[in-house]
Parts: sequence; structure tokens; C-alpha cells
Amino acid sequence: MRPMLRFGSRGDLVLNVQRALNARTSSKLPSLTEDGIFGALTAGKVKEYQHSNQLSGDAIIGPKTWAKLGPLVDEVLKNLVAVAENERLAGERIVSIANSALASFGWPGKVTLNPASPRIAAALCADPDAPNRPRQGGRTLQHIFMIAGAPGHYIHRCPTISKEAEHKWQQSAQGWRNGHDLPAWCGIFAFYVYRCAGINLPGGWAAHNYASATKRFHNTAQPKEARKGSIGVIDGIPEKNEEGQWVMGRNHHFLVVDNDPGSGVVNSIDGNCYGPLQSTVEGNRSVIARRRYSYTDLKAKAAYFLFPKLSD
Repeated sequence: MRPMLRFGSRGDLVLNVQRALNARTSSKLPSLTEDGIFGALTAGKVKEYQHSNQLSGDAIIGPKTWAKLGPLVDEVLKNLVAVAENERLAGERIVSIANSALASFGWPGKVTLNPASPRIAAALCADPDAPNRPRQGGRTLQHIFMIAGAPGHYIHRCPTISKEAEHKWQQSAQGWRNGHDLPAWCGIFAFYVYRCAGINLPGGWAAHNYASATKRFHNTAQPKEARKGSIGVIDGIPEKNEEGQWVMGRNHHFLVVDNDPGSGVVNSIDGNCYGPLQSTVEGNRSVIARRRYSYTDLKAKAAYFLFPKLSD
């Protein structure tokens, strides 16, 4: 289930709704400024959409409106094509979206657990008394997975978390996954940011593999050459899966937000970075967070960097 949106809501999800509403050819209202702010004009567009779909025109995007509007939002994002701009500006756009996702979905400190909150904590149950044990930020994870084009069985794992998984994650210094409650999603987060930035990735994360990635992306193993907006892959030596297909390394992916050759450091925003309660990761419980990687460490972990090939 996606989070409820109403007047005053902000963030990438609002931006995606604005894009979808602007894509409707039957609207009689002016196009919205796609700024991620749910203001009066966006409310008017939502009301118009609700009336045209026999919904209550309350300008609140809840479960019934999402049931109608959600597929339109997903379709618009799936069909986004690479923007016709130079690659430097595309990189800046990717970084901007990553920062926005961190601000909207990260765990900035003392935040009360709430099943409706979009903020993703480090594998915490938002309401232990609820029989389905809703995961904190599970709805946001579903949104990220859907936009990124993750496999359907991944998407269904997002909303809940078992007591066992929550306990083991918090006791682990390196995070913990059991393949069910906690699917890995660092690369999914990177694809989500790319799609929100207007980068066309046919098939999404479900169709990603090393062979197609090298055709669609610039590829370098030199940290000093990593561009803003690149996807960094650590311990990502390609290997064959069960179908005999060469796939990208699955250990960890991150987004480069800055590169400082002078100090030999790559600054990043990472999705699904380790975040148990005792961690020193930004925000303590955040699993979308900023990180720093030294060139020495990146080379030791066989890192490589992918940047989308755009048409000028």
C-alpha cells in the first residue's frame, strides 16, 4: 500500500503523481509545475481525476484513488526516456533525486515508529501489536521497488517483517537478511533514482544483467573517473546465474554524489546500507544514508562504476 498524499505533502512521490496527471490528455486544467509540492493546483488536478473516475473528490490520494492512479504513475515512469541533455547535467539531476530520496525516506534521528510514515528504518516493525507486523517504511519500499521494476516476489516482501528478522538484524554488526523479510535492494534503489531522474532502463531491475549494462552504460574501474550520478558496484565481479547468464555483482551498489581526487574519496548515497541500532551510519537507524569510500578500499573491493549513455 502506498502512503496517503494530501495538501501539504512533499517529495518524489508527489512529483511522480504530478507527472502522471500532466500526462493525461483528457484534463481541462493547466499543466502542473512538477516540483514535488502538493499545493492548491495539484489538489485541483487530483479532484478532477477523482471525479472522472467516479471517486469522492476530496483531493486526498488514499487507497481507492491509488488503485486507479497508481498504474498511471508507474506507466509514466516506465516509459520515461533518457533526457536530451549533456551527461554532466544528467549526473546533477541523478544526485538531486538521490538527495531528495534521502531527505524524504531516510531516518533523520528521533522519529516515532508509524506504519503510515514514509521513512525507512533499519528493519524495524512499526507496530509490534499488529498481527501482520508492518515494517517501518514498508510502503515506501514497495513504491521504490515498483518504480525500479523489481521482480514481483520482491515487491510483496516489503510491507511486513517477522520478529525473527527484526531481532537478528539489530544484533548484527553487518546487517542481516533471510531472503524473505529483507530482500537486498541497494541496486533497486539506484534504479529507482535513475527512473525518477528520467533515465530509461528497459525492464528495470528485473531485467538487469552485466552484458546489457555494459552496452547501456559507460564503465570504468578507476575511482578517480567515477562521475556524479554513477552507480558504484563493490565486489561486483560478474558471475553466471543458474540460467547461465552473466549478471552484475550483487554485493553492494551505491550512487556517487561527489568525487574528490585530491583526497582520494568518493562520497555516496546508499540504499539498503547496513543500519542496525548500534551503527554509526547517518541517522543511526537509516538504511538510506551518506557514505564515504576511499579509492584504496574501492580498488581492494574490485569496484567499478556505471554511468548511463545518453543521446546528445
